[in-house]
Amino acid sequence: MIGPTKTNFGRIWQKLWKFILGMKIELAFLLYFAPGTLNTIGLELLPIEKACRINLNYSDIVCSNLNNAYLKELCPSVYEFEGNESYTSSDFILNFSQENNLTDSDSDILFDVCTAETEAQALKLQVQTDRAPLGYLALIVIIFAGPLGDKYNRKKPFLLLPMIGELISVTAYLITSIFQTTVPMQFHLYLETFVNSICGGFSLMLMGVFSILAATTAEEDRTFRFGVFSAFSSGAGIVLSPLAKYVFEWMGYVYMFIFCLIIHICGVIFIIFYIDEVPKPTESANHEMKKEKTEPISTLEGGKVNPGYDATTESTASTLELRSRSAIEEKVISQLQEAASTSKAVSEEVHKNIVRESFDMFISNFKVLSVVRPFSGRVTLCLIIIGYSIFVFSNTDVLLLSSFGRIAWGWTTEFALYASFNTAVGFIGTLIVTGIFVNLFKLADPLLVIIAVICRLISRLMYAFTKDFAMIYLAGGIDMFNSAPAVAIRSVLSKIVAVDELGRLYTVMSVLETLISPLSVKAYVKIFQDYLETKPGTFYFLTVGLLAVVILLFIRIHSMVKPFLIEAANEEAAGEQKENADQNDNIESSRL
Repeated sequence: MIGPTKTNFGRIWQKLWKFILGMKIELAFLLYFAPGTLNTIGLELLPIEKACRINLNYSDIVCSNLNNAYLKELCPSVYEFEGNESYTSSDFILNFSQENNLTDSDSDILFDVCTAETEAQALKLQVQTDRAPLGYLALIVIIFAGPLGDKYNRKKPFLLLPMIGELISVTAYLITSIFQTTVPMQFHLYLETFVNSICGGFSLMLMGVFSILAATTAEEDRTFRFGVFSAFSSGAGIVLSPLAKYVFEWMGYVYMFIFCLIIHICGVIFIIFYIDEVPKPTESANHEMKKEKTEPISTLEGGKVNPGYDATTESTASTLELRSRSAIEEKVISQLQEAASTSKAVSEEVHKNIVRESFDMFISNFKVLSVVRPFSGRVTLCLIIIGYSIFVFSNTDVLLLSSFGRIAWGWTTEFALYASFNTAVGFIGTLIVTGIFVNLFKLADPLLVIIAVICRLISRLMYAFTKDFAMIYLAGGIDMFNSAPAVAIRSVLSKIVAVDELGRLYTVMSVLETLISPLSVKAYVKIFQDYLETKPGTFYFLTVGLLAVVILLFIRIHSMVKPFLIEAANEEAAGEQKENADQNDNIESSRL
């Protein structure tokens, strides 16, 4: 019984390992983003505690209670009291303590905890504003990464560099968590942004993922392969997000960052040793040429060996060897010297022109916007890019949701569960858009954008005004189509421009995202800081205004895109008719 059991186990393990090797890219991406997902609470809370202890000099008992869920739930009421001059502080504390059954120790530190929270948040937001321009370093990486990766056919660095950046970033967090009372929060916040920017960050990681998947997957299977990756990423987020609260409470800062560091080290090792570089397009052709050259000349047609070849060559070699050896050597030497000089010249020229070529390729990407197209396609294209840029600008409010929730809702570790809820709802929304709106109702792409943006606008208004737990979750549920705009916009662009222009157009969109991000962070953080103690949800009104502009733009775009949609539908119908005609011809041929 032992032998067969071991054999079955070995077969199961071989099948499992084969499946794992088929999901190499997904595993590498999991090792990249899992630590950040599991450590969501620690990444958010550590800078606030550091600001409380070091920058603001509050007592240790006050700073240790910044994540006290019971006290934090009372802070919104404290903020409302601070704007009311009809109460004195002592009367408010007495009445408030009696209403909420607070102990004397909690009553003594309640005001300090709530005040320290707002001051620490303001300081953290200021650092986020100051470090935002460092994000432009990622633009330099994006400019050169694409051309260099295509020129030298190297895609693994796209995965390796962001992983190394995260590893260094987690190391900085580990250092600052060990030296809790000496190293300020500015150390790891600035270092994190700088390192991730020069290493490409999340944008370069996604570029590497899709580049490798596209290069190693057959064209007819790429859509399915990309879908597998997206489903894996969403599913992993749904599973990992709820664990963040329990992992943080169990491990604490230091052990949590050590755990994340180990995961990133495993990620670096996995990428180096288990992910193969993308094969060169000419490798197979070169292999065939070498194979042909190494085959014996004596073979005849059909692969049969010529029996007289050996005798002929032996007799000929003896008479010609001495006469031709010197001439052959001189010719070979001259050819080698010429090849070496040519190779050196080409190498110098490549190194000399690589920067200029990269910039030329970068500038050529933007020329796709100036091409004259039928049906006012150029104007439509520019309007779509403008609408997309405004939408990207409005997305910055997501970065402030955690800080806003700590101030306005008194939340602490609840964000881990809420993030998991949003991920799951977004996944369901994607299935609804794909299965019902697109395949069943055949809705146009601009209509999908309009529906998704209207849902987001409603959810942002609810965030700004509500404090009810159920309404907050309802707002997250209404925003279930949050991923639809990006997908629908890329889809409608593919119907306007040619296939060979899509790569350049998507590069333009990536560059715009990188340029917009620091500006939008500054704008949103400024509004949040100004109204932090009075109406912290004011920045959502900026989002609502921007989304209203996006809705108006895409209503206009919908009418302008109709000719392209009709043309695409006609081409699809013509293709189906041709396919049916070919099938009928095949049937008739079979009958004959």
